Amino acid sequence: REDNLLENTIIFFFSDHGDGLPRMKRWVYDSGIQVPLLVRYPDRHQGGTTNENLVSFVDFAPSVLSLAGIPVPKHMQGQAFLGSQKTAARKYIYAARDRMDPAPETIRAVRDKRFKYVRNYRTDLPYIGFIPYRDRAAGMKDLLQLIEQQKLGPDQWQFSARKKPLEELYDTQNDPHEIHNLASDPRHLEKLAELRSAHLAWTKETNDLGHLEETELVKKLWPPAGVQPTTASPIISLQKSRRQGEPSTISIRCQTAGASIAYRLSKSSRWLLYSKPFPVRGTDTISSTAIRLGWKPSPTVEMKIK
Repeated sequence: REDNLLENTIIFFFSDHGDGLPRMKRWVYDSGIQVPLLVRYPDRHQGGTTNENLVSFVDFAPSVLSLAGIPVPKHMQGQAFLGSQKTAARKYIYAARDRMDPAPETIRAVRDKRFKYVRNYRTDLPYIGFIPYRDRAAGMKDLLQLIEQQKLGPDQWQFSARKKPLEELYDTQNDPHEIHNLASDPRHLEKLAELRSAHLAWTKETNDLGHLEETELVKKLWPPAGVQPTTASPIISLQKSRRQGEPSTISIRCQTAGASIAYRLSKSSRWLLYSKPFPVRGTDTISSTAIRLGWKPSPTVEMKIK
């Protein structure tokens, strides 16, 4: 509103996945993956309505591009749920849980509008692993004490279980807290098979790397020896003006594909993200660094502008 952009901006309001309570963050049940989402259009388009379609966080980026009229790249896993490139509604959403701090884990989940399928690849582990940061919370301390004292009721079995079943199936309509596992119920074998197949198809389609040992995964990400590479140093170029009184132009490039470049002038302590050549006047010193996600940042380079 202060920048007079309110009536020219589509706003997404949404929350994080966890509030610090057990069975919220880090869990693949709806208590851990479902969040509120509100979308506000400048013209109040569809104001006050509710959309019951399944939406995943990976759908946000293609949806924003669709709203902006920018083609959605084929490599994006998500699908647009708004805008000119809006696709058919999702049949499923997917969730995953892997190692968190020192606690190893591999859990996958698939959900349609009613049923949730959970596949536990580490059935030898309890649901609650050792996570020091989380375990310092007061509520978590109380829960761990209740588990140790065996004071939890039957509906809290996921907290107290020392092992996990291979598969879980929940009817979220009749069992919104996902407590009663229907995977062995013969009345739901068809749904179990459907969601199991959806999970396996997703695993193949996304080339799910969560099934690799981490040492092998690191080698795959940073071949051949798993050593983290360093982003190439930025190259700063100065094109001096041909006419007196006109500014010179600075351009910066990095030979590491996919790297982001930051720069700052000595007259400012603020780092800026480089996106295109920019003008400079007078004498100054420009500093620049680059980083590609997952790589070490480059050394900082400088150029004196005279």
